[in-house]
Amino acid sequence: MATINKKSTTQLLAEAIRFEHWARFHCMREIPKTLNDTLNDELNDTVNDEINNPASQKTNDEPETESANTESADAESENENIEAETALIQIPAVLVELCNEEYPHLSALLSRIQDSEISLESARTHIIGFLREHSELDKENFTEEAFAEEMQAISASKKFTRYLDVFYTFVQEEADTEEEMLTAKEAEIGAEAMAKFMEEAPVPAFSTWTESFHQWAEQRNFRLELE
Repeated sequence: MATINKKSTTQLLAEAIRFEHWARFHCMREIPKTLNDTLNDELNDTVNDEINNPASQKTNDEPETESANTESADAESENENIEAETALIQIPAVLVELCNEEYPHLSALLSRIQDSEISLESARTHIIGFLREHSELDKENFTEEAFAEEMQAISASKKFTRYLDVFYTFVQEEADTEEEMLTAKEAEIGAEAMAKFMEEAPVPAFSTWTESFHQWAEQRNFRLELE
């Protein structure tokens, strides 16, 4: 396992958030997902919800009818080959190697998010799991209670909150700019050529993207203080 460098937990959290956003923004890939997979995911969510919230389960006064079951089975059979799209983080191999060279302390986070499905909940799980692992390695007297208290203290920090506000503004401006550029590009070359253009478009390295963020903030006189 890569050696964790001596950043503070606040610094490491900010860097982890930026890294996950970079991967999600620039390394998202949409892949086919059959409707059956989607239905199975929804069924699993429903089962988990019923386990965790038994009061929400149906009572004996609300039995499912045979007709309803039959209609559901017929609909599933008819649509089993219909495909939806699911978004995954898939960082290109060359950038995985570069990240491991430039940011070895983030290797564990990279491993967590690579090929993962994109959602806010999974992002939070990956980042907090990575930070917990860092704390266990870095602190002799690690406890879950102390870790939770540290996370709460960082979240309540005005400087940290301000830092994230600036960063999220940068991310939104970049997204808006790219959307305008891609819309204009597609209107110019057409949808088919646009698909090929997107496949061949280079992905900026995390270090390059980070430098762009710092330059953007400096140009607007934003102070990037964390502690």
